[in-house]
Amino acid sequence: MLNFLYCGEDNNSHDKRFIKALERLGAVETHFQSGGSSFPFEFSKYHAVIVGPLTLQLDFLPSTLNVPIIGMSHAFDINETKIDTPEHQRLLSNLEIISRIICDNLYIKEIIERDFKADIKIDLIPYGCDLDKLIVLKPNLGGKIRLLSMRNWTTIHANHVIVESLAILDEENVLENVIFLGDGPELQQGMLSIKNSKTRIRTEFRGHVNADSLGTAFAESNVYVSSSRSDGSSVSLMEAMAGGLISCVTDHESNLRIIDDGINGFTYKNQSSESLAETLVKISKLSDEARNEISQNARAYAVKNFDWLSNQELLLKSILEVLNAK
Repeated sequence: MLNFLYCGEDNNSHDKRFIKALERLGAVETHFQSGGSSFPFEFSKYHAVIVGPLTLQLDFLPSTLNVPIIGMSHAFDINETKIDTPEHQRLLSNLEIISRIICDNLYIKEIIERDFKADIKIDLIPYGCDLDKLIVLKPNLGGKIRLLSMRNWTTIHANHVIVESLAILDEENVLENVIFLGDGPELQQGMLSIKNSKTRIRTEFRGHVNADSLGTAFAESNVYVSSSRSDGSSVSLMEAMAGGLISCVTDHESNLRIIDDGINGFTYKNQSSESLAETLVKISKLSDEARNEISQNARAYAVKNFDWLSNQELLLKSILEVLNAK
């Protein structure tokens, strides 16, 4: 039996998905910086160490470790790491000991190759979503815009851009309601901003919703929106496309590797509430036929690229390839 040590920050949804896939190959012990470690470690028994994000603190690994270290990029480790910061130094140090990188977006792969020039093979594997649960949903795309946001309330996700756009959209009379899923440190400020804006647009804050419960929110929505200032292959975007919603996301380069504007979704100027409002007005003017075509194109893209049942096979293949090369 193979034995793995999986190291992460906080056991998020990506981590849980990777660990579940790894358990198909063998036993998995974990170490998370937020707690929940399988201490004490017997490093001699591991066949590989899986780490993510690429900026993870790895000083607990012994210098004598003689097994492959496989790095899982979480996108923000590349997008948000500034030069000459501790995170940047950790990234550079980690790249010296990592045997293989796995990332989920072509843009992230290009940045690692261009800016870091590490002599490491990089496998591009979209981390995917539970396609089978989403592809059966039947979205109601007609009528006024019914907006769905599924990003947590953090600085990176920048939900304040959506909030600011509501004041503009109030005058356009194109929005029926907005549903915010997710939580985070900026949620209370977001709720207060909505209250103070006195918008007439109905808004709901539903907190964290697990993947099995997304169907209800999808049935009440026809447009997915994200204002995240940076991205990889966002799970919520993948879910929205698989569920047939019309997606409206920032023009960050990672999104441009997925969304063909006006074909399988829409993009707007990053961090611009005015551009977001203009794009939503444009979507509101689409005919039902045009909306259905975009929805179908989004689903076709998701089926081809975002099925985790298929993509986890690529992940496991990549890991076994590293082990066989040892």
